[in-house]
Amino acid sequence: MTKHVVQVGDLSDNSRRFLRIGTREIALFCVAGKVFALDDSCPHAGASLSGGLIEGGKVRCRAHGLAFDLATGCMGGAGLSVKTYPVSVSGETVTIEI
Repeated sequence: MTKHVVQVGDLSDNSRRFLRIGTREIALFCVAGKVFALDDSCPHAGASLSGGLIEGGKVRCRAHGLAFDLATGCMGGAGLSVKTYPVSVSGETVTIEI
């Protein structure tokens, strides 16, 4: 299922959004002109990732400092990962595939 999310003009560089799509809580990030979507819940303890620090193509969980790659959802070394969702931009419309 593809879901319209936001307009490109609503996203600035290094911005993030919390989205609820159906029963899913999604963290949407715009970094260096690219848009990424991940589950909003850190797999370590369930903290929200949408409020995390964006650094070097990763989001760092505010609860315990774990960093997840925005493109892959992977965390180096520990085997933890966050589910990612395909995002596409067509004209001014950003869509996420659930």
